[in-house]
Amino acid sequence: MKQKLLALCLCAVAGMSGCSGTGTAAYQWSNVAIGGGGYVTGMVYSEAEENLIYARTDIGGAYRWTEDEQRWVALTDHLGGADWNLIGIESIAADPVEANRVYLMCGTYMGSPGAVLASEDYGTTWTQVDMPFECGANQSGRGVGERMMVDPNRNSTIYMGTRNAGLCVRTTTAEHGQRWKASRTREIISRKTRLSAFCG
Repeated sequence: MKQKLLALCLCAVAGMSGCSGTGTAAYQWSNVAIGGGGYVTGMVYSEAEENLIYARTDIGGAYRWTEDEQRWVALTDHLGGADWNLIGIESIAADPVEANRVYLMCGTYMGSPGAVLASEDYGTTWTQVDMPFECGANQSGRGVGERMMVDPNRNSTIYMGTRNAGLCVRTTTAEHGQRWKASRTREIISRKTRLSAFCG
C-alpha cells in the first residue's frame, strides 16, 4: 500500500514539474454573467421581428435576447458613474414597424431627471435625450406595464406616460425620440402650462 502511495505522489510531482513553463499565457477579456443586478420588471417582444426580446430591470439596465447565441446581451453598460440614475429602466418601446429601432425610458428614482435613449441598431449604440421630468424604475408601480409605446400606424410617433408630467408625445419624423412635447388630450389640457415646461 505504501509503495502504491509513493508511486502516486511521484507521478503527481512529475506532472506539476511540467507546468512550470516560462511562456506567457494569452488572455481574452469579456463580461462576466452575474446572477443578479436588478429585478426584471418587464419584457417586451418585438412585433416586427421573431425572437427579438428586450428585458428591463429596476436597477440593472436593459437587455436584448440574441437567438443565435442563446444569451442576453447588456445594452446599457456604456452608462458610467455620472449616469447612475439612468441604470434603472422604467419602460422599453420596441418599434413595431422597424425592428432595429428601440427606445428606453430611463430613471431609477424620483428626485433626479430621467432620459430617453433611442437606438437605430437594436441597442448597440444610443442617442440620449435628457428629460426635465423624473422616472421611478425602482419605485412603486415599476412592474405594472410599459409607460412608453410606438404608434404602430405611424411609427414616428411615440407616447410616454410619465409619473409627474402627464402624457408626452414625440412626433417629429426626422428626430426619432429626440423631441418631446405635452400631449393635447383633454386630461392634460388643464395642466398645459405646467406640462409645457416639462415636455416642451
